[in-house]
Amino acid sequence: MLTKLLSKVKQEKQQKVESPVKKENTEDDKKAVIEKLKDVYLSSRPNLSWDLEKYKMPKIDTVYYIPNFITEEDAQYLNAQIYTQPKERWYHLAHSNRRLQKWGGDVTKDGLDNQEPLPDWLEKISEILQNEHITQKKTNHVLLNEYEAGIGIMPHTDGPLYHPYVVILSLGSSIFFEFFKNYQAYKSSDYLCTLLVEPRSLLIFTDKAYHEVLHCIEDNKIDFIQVHYKVTEDNKLEVTHTNVDNLMQTNYFKKLEEEVLKDPKIEKGVEYKRVDENKRETRISLTIRYVPEMNNK
Repeated sequence: MLTKLLSKVKQEKQQKVESPVKKENTEDDKKAVIEKLKDVYLSSRPNLSWDLEKYKMPKIDTVYYIPNFITEEDAQYLNAQIYTQPKERWYHLAHSNRRLQKWGGDVTKDGLDNQEPLPDWLEKISEILQNEHITQKKTNHVLLNEYEAGIGIMPHTDGPLYHPYVVILSLGSSIFFEFFKNYQAYKSSDYLCTLLVEPRSLLIFTDKAYHEVLHCIEDNKIDFIQVHYKVTEDNKLEVTHTNVDNLMQTNYFKKLEEEVLKDPKIEKGVEYKRVDENKRETRISLTIRYVPEMNNK
C-alpha cells in the first residue's frame, strides 16, 4: 500500500514538472496587442442594418441574441484595453465579490452625473450600434463587469432610467443568462427563458423584457447543456428537446452539428441524449446604454 502511495506521489510530482506553466500576459504584452490591432479594430465591418427579427428569442418577444458580433481580434483588442486601465478605474463590490469599470459618468436617479466622453475603444462600439440601427440613440454609458467563475448577479431589471434598451457585449467565458417573470418564479426555478451567452455575442433586450422581466446569472462554476436530438433521413440535425432557448444560434450548436453528422455510429431517426458541461472562466460583460443627462431632465 505504501509503495503504491509513494509511486502515486512521485508520478504527480513528475506531472507537475512536465506540465507547461500557463504564462499570464504582462502589461507590455497587452500594450503590444493594442498597438498591433488598433488599426484593424472593428474596421472590417460592412455598414449593416440588422434585421433584429431574425435574432428574436422564441419565448420573449423583445430579447435578441446575435452571435459572433465582433471578431476574435476585436475581442483581443478590447480585452487588452480593459486590463491596461489604471487600478483606480476598477470599483470593487464587496457584497458580490465582483469588480467593475464605469465609463461615461455616474448614473443617478436624476440622470447621468459627472459625465465624461467614452474612450475611443468604447466610442467606436457606440457608433457602430447606432450606424447599424441596433440602437436608436447613440449610447453614452458603459458598465463593464468582471465575473470570475462561480460569480453571478441576482435577478433584477435595468429600468426605468435608461433609454429603454440594454445592449450587452460579452468577452471571455460562456454563461447561462436566465429570465424570470417575477421574483416568485425565480424562487421556484420557473424559467421564462435560458440563453447560452457566448463570447463575442451581443444580447439585446427592450420594452417588456427591459421594464418587467427579471434577468440574472446564477453563481455557478458549471452550466449543464442538455440536448435531445436525432439525425433526419436527409442528414440534418433535429433538436427535439433542450434547456437552452437560443441553442440553434450558438457556436456550441454548430460544433455539435458538425460532430454528430460526421459520426458513423449515429443512426438516422434514433433519438440521442447528451449533457455537456460548460465550465465557466472569467467573463467580461459590457453593458452599453444611453442615459439621459441630468441637465436634460
